[in-house]
Amino acid sequence: MSAFAQRIALDAPRPLAIEVLKPEHFCSDWQNVPHGEVAVGVKLLSESELQQVLAEAAREVQLLYPDGDPNGPLMIKAYEDALVRLAVGRCATNPNDARDPYFAASDEMVGAAWPSGTIRRIWDTLERVTIAHSPVAEPAHDDDVRALMELIGRGMVDKMMPARQLRTRKLLAFLLAELRAVENAVG
Repeated sequence: MSAFAQRIALDAPRPLAIEVLKPEHFCSDWQNVPHGEVAVGVKLLSESELQQVLAEAAREVQLLYPDGDPNGPLMIKAYEDALVRLAVGRCATNPNDARDPYFAASDEMVGAAWPSGTIRRIWDTLERVTIAHSPVAEPAHDDDVRALMELIGRGMVDKMMPARQLRTRKLLAFLLAELRAVENAVG
């Protein structure tokens, strides 16, 4: 490797999170299942990448269901599945260089290589990375925190649709872990 290439490698942007996947996290019929654990980087999607993912997911669903009701449950589920798969394909990177996609043809390979549970795992990591690092997401103010505690106390989480409730409970579990870490450090 030339000195220039070595310098570029040293300056490579690192992904914001790393997920370690075992062979069982891959589809058993995929031809390139690793023999041991592998690390997958997760980067924040740029606004341009996000817009591409949204547009591509809409195109995929329109091709699959040209006469479908855009507000029907089948179309919504297909759109959400495509959106998650495409976003995961774009955010999954080389663990040492966030510029290097994990899969060369990510839009096609993610669904072939990873079962839905692994795709959802990387999606959850992308969600946490986005919340923690997005320059456009506003942090909650003290009034927002008080309102959140009040709504939780009144049982609003239990009144959510199942998918939103699951997502909210995962985010709350993440928040609880963060707060407990502080509590343990403080004493």
